[in-house]
Amino acid sequence: MAGPISKGALATIRARINMLSGSERRVAGFVTSHQAEAVNMSMMQVARGAGVSDATVLRFARALGYDGFNAFKIALAAELLSPSEETFEFVEPTDTHDRIISKVVATNIQTLQDTVQTLDAKQLGQAVEAIRSARRLYVFATGTSTPVADWFYDRLFRLGLPAIVIKDPYRQLVQASICEEGDVVVTISRSGLPKHLTEALRTVKRESPTVRRIAITADRRSPVASLSDVILVGTIHEVRSDVASSLVVFSTIVDIIYTCLELQDVNGTVARQRSAWHAIESLRLPHEPEDGPMAPEAT
Repeated sequence: MAGPISKGALATIRARINMLSGSERRVAGFVTSHQAEAVNMSMMQVARGAGVSDATVLRFARALGYDGFNAFKIALAAELLSPSEETFEFVEPTDTHDRIISKVVATNIQTLQDTVQTLDAKQLGQAVEAIRSARRLYVFATGTSTPVADWFYDRLFRLGLPAIVIKDPYRQLVQASICEEGDVVVTISRSGLPKHLTEALRTVKRESPTVRRIAITADRRSPVASLSDVILVGTIHEVRSDVASSLVVFSTIVDIIYTCLELQDVNGTVARQRSAWHAIESLRLPHEPEDGPMAPEAT
């Protein structure tokens, strides 16, 4: 499992705010509204300002993935040295269409900017190497994460990598029980909480401990993350009541993985794209230009 994060303190608060307890949210509210002061405050002073106990402040820091409150303050101080513009806004029922466009786009931009802070480059490198060298890659997903799993398969398929997407909980568990050395399991889960996913990962760990387990999630402290060797964390903000934000962030993480893999074998990628183009060329309509919509990347 990845170690404590060292940057993006405010981004991490925004990402995990809905996962904090009520008293921990009070600490989060105090810290975000007194950012500059909090950097120089003791744990006792922050506790007094938030109206909670010292232990709650410590739990707050650890809930964000830090070893302690001092580690959190170091990350906060580093972030304040190069602050980013805050664009996250909630959509209101009275908003005009123009305002909704601005808010939703701004929020998606903010989530991606925050993901820059929470996505660990070292963990990404480990994930890329594991995927590149996998004997076979199994992608487990459920619910709203399944479209991302399909997108992941599309990216890996274009690279000629042996990927299989499994969405059914029973098949996930069966596959987990028969994984072999050299296989890699990628689990995509926004919350990292579904019981069948955690049970599948426990089975992989028990039956095939050498199989690498990669998690793409919004919660680095979730059961799915704790059962994984490599954790890719995206920051999620929901403007609406659905979970569209996770699709934006997780699809971007998939594209980052794809790009890293692509750059490791540029000539091979170009050759495969050319072969794909020739394979479907007969399906192109007579009036379509050579670079028309049937090009491999446009299908």
